[in-house]
Amino acid sequence: MSNVLKNAENSLRAMKNADNFHVMKTAKNRGNSRIWLEGKKLASYGFSRGDMLKKSFSASGYTLVFTKTENPLSGEKHHRIAGTENRPILDCNGKWVTEFFQGAEFYVAEITYGKITIQPVPKTALDLF
Repeated sequence: MSNVLKNAENSLRAMKNADNFHVMKTAKNRGNSRIWLEGKKLASYGFSRGDMLKKSFSASGYTLVFTKTENPLSGEKHHRIAGTENRPILDCNGKWVTEFFQGAEFYVAEITYGKITIQPVPKTALDLF
């Protein structure tokens, strides 16, 4: 197991009892991993269709952070919340997601007001839940 996934496992131990913590199965689209969050998971923390999210990685590289932003800087990596007013959707996929997950079949999403934190979950850590 890579150091990235070992670090993620340690972080998960601290997060597992939070209400805003969701363990999700890594989806696939066109051969690449996919992050898919929708509905009440997002809406209950103020995310809605059209919101722009700045994308960044922690210094260690094992945590992906989306931060709500009104005006992303030119050239800044960002994503937009899709879906409908009643069912907002964050859908990210591609080679960069596959590389970030490093083969992990599950991920943890911690959702707070204005921020979504994603960490891959190694199979060995699933017994924590």
